[in-house]
Amino acid sequence: MFRTISLKRLSPASICISAAFALGLSFGLIANSSPASAETDARSAYFERVAALSLDTRCSLLAPSARAALESATYQARGSLLRAGVASSAIAADARSASKRARNVECDSKDAKTIASRINSSFSAWTTMLAMDFPGSYRTWQARRNPYDGWLVSQNLGSDIRFGVKTLKDDTVSGALELPVSMASPSSARLVLRDP
Repeated sequence: MFRTISLKRLSPASICISAAFALGLSFGLIANSSPASAETDARSAYFERVAALSLDTRCSLLAPSARAALESATYQARGSLLRAGVASSAIAADARSASKRARNVECDSKDAKTIASRINSSFSAWTTMLAMDFPGSYRTWQARRNPYDGWLVSQNLGSDIRFGVKTLKDDTVSGALELPVSMASPSSARLVLRDP
């Protein structure tokens, strides 16, 4: 038996941002269909995603939802680079180089159409997935569509403790901490965010 402690109500905008972020984590755009795992892969993914964003800004090749996913995937690749110790100045230089390269691609060219097609097909494939695991340094995040138990995104913290985002009985969405009934209710919670 569990009880759920609501930590904070999330706004609809936060839910959309979280969904876009989860989508961005879920697939590698343009060149890969797997998340970047090494610095070289992350750097390549970041470069390609920035170039695709620049191309889309100029040519409007992507649907808004696919564009949001690409933006989130770009942030994910940038975060991977920062965690790998790449200097922010080097990341900014890569972004400038990628944007410059994208300016040389014509909007109606075969290359532009291929990039848009890959991104749109990756996004379309993602929309059919019901569940995904996102391994982290310490724990795995689990994301599910239409979950039977209400957990949209969650992380098992051990000893029957779960933290994440949950759909409540009244169809609102909330941050939640699930504890065994035998455990004392916490009087406070401390969330540490890498980038507030």
